[in-house]
Amino acid sequence: MTATTLANLYQTGESDIIAFQLASWEAMGMRIVVRSKERCFDCGVLFQEKNLFTCKQHHRSAERVFLDITGIKGGRRKIYTDQDGNILHRFSVFSLKDKISREITRGVFNINNYLPRHKERFRFEVYTIKYLEDQKRRMGLEPGHEDWLSRSGYEDIKKAQKYFQFFSEMDIQEVRKPQISDWLSSLKCSRNQKRKLIGHLGHILRWAHRREELKTIPDLPRITSLSKKKAGLTQDQQSEILSKIPEGMDKWILIWAMESGRRINEYRATRVEDVIFSKSSYILSGAFDCETWKPFPKVEHHAGREFPLTPMMAEVARKAINERGPVGPKDYLFAHHNRKKKYVPYTDAVLRKIFVRAAKAAGYSCTLNEFGRHSMGKQLREAGATYSDIADILDNGETVARSNYTSMDVIKKSKIVNLRSQGQPRDRFGEG
Repeated sequence: MTATTLANLYQTGESDIIAFQLASWEAMGMRIVVRSKERCFDCGVLFQEKNLFTCKQHHRSAERVFLDITGIKGGRRKIYTDQDGNILHRFSVFSLKDKISREITRGVFNINNYLPRHKERFRFEVYTIKYLEDQKRRMGLEPGHEDWLSRSGYEDIKKAQKYFQFFSEMDIQEVRKPQISDWLSSLKCSRNQKRKLIGHLGHILRWAHRREELKTIPDLPRITSLSKKKAGLTQDQQSEILSKIPEGMDKWILIWAMESGRRINEYRATRVEDVIFSKSSYILSGAFDCETWKPFPKVEHHAGREFPLTPMMAEVARKAINERGPVGPKDYLFAHHNRKKKYVPYTDAVLRKIFVRAAKAAGYSCTLNEFGRHSMGKQLREAGATYSDIADILDNGETVARSNYTSMDVIKKSKIVNLRSQGQPRDRFGEG
């Protein structure tokens, strides 16, 4: 029955019959209520009993409803399908509700006759609970284990689940391309956010497929990223920001960030033993994961790689060590005083607060990543480094470096054109 047909029922007075069929029923200490989780796509009104699960203004109706039964042994139970496994809608629910109410009155009602365990198990809402439990198990593994999941990765997965309510009443086998397209259309978030959510949904479906509980993985829409080139700062601009920070540990760690180009969670996790003064180098031994140190950087197979220690980095490293007196090899290179006057490693929040205050004082509106990592990418590119070189120094893939970091300016492009016109061999800065 269409929304137009239902509108005609309102006009003929037959809506009273529908209202009676959809009304809550109560007897023998049990209560049956017809409910829906859907809303009108146009105005957002919730489909419920009092509006007969229809928005009269926009002629839209709930496509799915369910029976909410309370007062039974085992607590509240919800029925989403009829006994043949068909999804309930606002008219098919009439006969099922009537049948259950008669059985309750006769004292022969058994909820298990209406909740086939195998069907309940594969309902998307139930299935994602098991998925989250498995991701939590992975988070509890030792870092370095092939199945290990970082805490930040788990938190991202957990936050994404609230966006999957659209599929909650479906069997996981019913999540196909048309349903995914409708879900994407209903999301009120940015293009890049949708791209991330498709990735999370795909991970759930692939997990189900590996467990042989999903026959085929549907084709997922591809949304291209709209990320901008990372502009970065010049060395003079970086110096302006640093000049707003008093001499001390806060300034030294930001100098290290500027000189190294490391990720925030990597450079604040640098330990004393990672700095090799005799070889003028340092290594990446670990990184912070939601304030917990793990024994490798973000790019796991780069753990232990050596990078050049610039004179300025060596200077601030010595200052940081001497400032604190005796330190052990496992102590963090940079630490600040907490409220108890004890040296503790910089948290992400503390470091960002220090930087934002200094950048604002210098008249700049930029992020901590732009100050350090992205500025190094910009400066290396303008100095003539290839994208491959930048990727190697910053531990990125070449494709990421090419898409993230600013290309050469007009002056450098002119130099290349002049070299070609003069018949001279192309220099290194023309590559990439």
